[in-house]
Amino acid sequence: MRRYLVFAMMVLAVGLSWVACAAPAGTLIVANTTDAVTADPHVNIYNYSVLLQKGPYEGLIMIDQDGTIRPRLAESWDVSDDGLTYTFYLQDGVEFTDGTAFNAEAVKYNMERLFGLGLHGSTYMPAGLTATVIDEYTVAMKLEEPSAPFLAGLNTVLMVSPAAARTHEADGDWGQAWLDQNPVGTGPYLLETWEKDQYYRLVHNPDYWQEWDGSHYATIIVQIVPEQATRVQLLQTGEIDAALEIGDDAFLTMLEADPNIVVAPQPTGEVVYIRMKNRGVLADPKVRQAMLYIFPYSSFWRDVQRGRGATVHGFIAPAVFGHDPMLAEQHQDLIRAKELLEEAGYGDGLTLDLWILSSYLPLMKPMAELFKEAAATIGVTVEIQDLASAGTYLGGAGSPDVNEGPDMFGWGQAPGINSPLTAPLGMWYTPNVPPGRNYGHYSNTEFDALYVEAAKTVDDAARLALYSDMQQILYSDPPAIPIGTYDRYICSKQGVNGLAINLAGIIIDWYTVGPEAP
Repeated sequence: MRRYLVFAMMVLAVGLSWVACAAPAGTLIVANTTDAVTADPHVNIYNYSVLLQKGPYEGLIMIDQDGTIRPRLAESWDVSDDGLTYTFYLQDGVEFTDGTAFNAEAVKYNMERLFGLGLHGSTYMPAGLTATVIDEYTVAMKLEEPSAPFLAGLNTVLMVSPAAARTHEADGDWGQAWLDQNPVGTGPYLLETWEKDQYYRLVHNPDYWQEWDGSHYATIIVQIVPEQATRVQLLQTGEIDAALEIGDDAFLTMLEADPNIVVAPQPTGEVVYIRMKNRGVLADPKVRQAMLYIFPYSSFWRDVQRGRGATVHGFIAPAVFGHDPMLAEQHQDLIRAKELLEEAGYGDGLTLDLWILSSYLPLMKPMAELFKEAAATIGVTVEIQDLASAGTYLGGAGSPDVNEGPDMFGWGQAPGINSPLTAPLGMWYTPNVPPGRNYGHYSNTEFDALYVEAAKTVDDAARLALYSDMQQILYSDPPAIPIGTYDRYICSKQGVNGLAINLAGIIIDWYTVGPEAP
């Protein structure tokens, strides 16, 4: 491939301009709210980290906007009749950017590293999974028991260079300290510069295995701009090409009226919650039930969000497999909330602290303020802290010590595909307590048993029934307040093509993003 690029440059030099269409051109500047926590995809896989990671890294598969699984580093795969063995047939001739080969041994190493680290990146993979090399470009993954969401979870596993990780390993850290800021993958872009909490610059990988025919950007810059109003202003003045996480109706309405800007709704399976720590007064299910009845759901979505979102039936968004429209819709009932608090012995009131990260999800701020206002009417004092740092936020909300961090915290959660076992239901499964995603340290043995059964149930109708039963448990023993579901929006200049996110709110593919052809 390198020879091809050298040849193309020579041809261009002598005036054959038609070759230029095969090379990426121009710079795309995107403003996002929150910086990546790490460039290491086995450590943190929240969408603000994946926004960076999807430049240098790829996985065996990828997920389209509608939730369809597509091949990437794996050309295809087979599943055994018993559902325990997945055999992946890999792309031939792909190299990591350090020049080492991507092959079955590399996949095996990545799965070993994922479980060896045991951090956030591993939480979507079933325990006990083993990878076996069949030949250079064939690898088998063996599960201990059938797992309905396995492929959905595999979408989150991006492949790092084994040579880079081994070369830079220190004190048994699998190269984590070095890979934190020095990604080495097979992806279309290289991380050239990263100024934490300011910006990072991705430049195209000239040796990328899919090559550069078509429309692509040569450089992608992601600026970290926490203030929503500033992102809007930068887009209107033309200082940036696209803005993420614009959620306020007033801003969206203003941008929709601008003929130079495209406001593209991105359907997600996301639900915004106020999650609760299972400690202190919130260890009592009646207190947690009372919290569900405090929030003014209808007025929030109607009057504040102006219809850009809606309440949910159960705990799962309508776009996600597992949603049950027959479950009760969330609604406010302050009389019932007060009764539950009195039954729990807190009729005279209580005080709770609530963390939000409005720079990441702007609607958290009005959501928290409305909750505080409604809670005050029945003697519940809510103290709000709007944190600036995602790292601090996750460190407190997701601490392994349940007594650290806030009583309650805002959260937006969507599944990687139409399988709620990855999330949101996985957020309440007891074995997923931190470092897993069960940040509230919630534990319900009946729920856990149904979760295990659902994970092994391949039949869709049977699994839907189990999901409904699980959500019924969450009503009576709630781990969170499901505020509702909403679309995200990508706002961009006219002429920016291919910028999209999937059901999980994660950038689908930087490689498909490019300027409109002249």
